[in-house]
Amino acid sequence: LIIGAGVLGLSTAWHLTERGARVLVIDRERIADGASCGNAGLICFGHPPLTRPGVSIQGLKWMFDKRSPLYIKPRLDGELLRWMWSFHRHCNKRHCDRCMDVLCALGGLSAKCLGEMRDGTWMDCDWRHDGWDDVCMFESTLDHAEAEAAHLEPFGYRAKRIDGETLRAESPAWKPGIAGAIRYED
Repeated sequence: LIIGAGVLGLSTAWHLTERGARVLVIDRERIADGASCGNAGLICFGHPPLTRPGVSIQGLKWMFDKRSPLYIKPRLDGELLRWMWSFHRHCNKRHCDRCMDVLCALGGLSAKCLGEMRDGTWMDCDWRHDGWDDVCMFESTLDHAEAEAAHLEPFGYRAKRIDGETLRAESPAWKPGIAGAIRYED
C-alpha cells in the first residue's frame, strides 16, 4: 500500500510493480495533484542544495520577513539555534560541491528512470527532457541566477542567458518588463 500518488509514490509503485509486487496507490486528491503539482511539474536533476555559500546570511534576513521563503517566527529555542548554527556551518563551497556530486548523480539516474517509465505502457504523460527557463523580472535577479548557473556548470549542466527581448520574440506570453531568463538545457 502506497499512500500518495505524487512523483515519489507513483515511481515507488512502478519500481515495485516491475519487481512483481502487487501495489495499491491511494491519495485523497487526483493523481499528482498535491506537492507534485505545486512544483509546476518540474523535475530538477541538479538543483543546488539550500546550503549554498552565502545563503546563511540571506537566510537570516529571510527569517524575519513574513513574505520570504524561509520565514521562521522569532523565538528563543535551543533546538532552533542549534539548527541555525548547523545550517550556517554547511553553507560553504566544499559542502555544496559534495552535495552536488551526489544530487547530480542521483538526478541522472532519476531522469533515466523517468524516461523508462514514460516509454513503457505504465505511464501516459507529456513529460519532455528539453530544459526550462528560469525567468527573472529584474536585472539583479538575472545576474544572481546566472551566477548560480555558473556554479552548476562543473557538474555538467549547461545554461545560457536570454534577454527579455529574445524571450518575447519566442513567445508572446512574456510581457514587457521581464529582464530575461537563464535557459537550462537539461
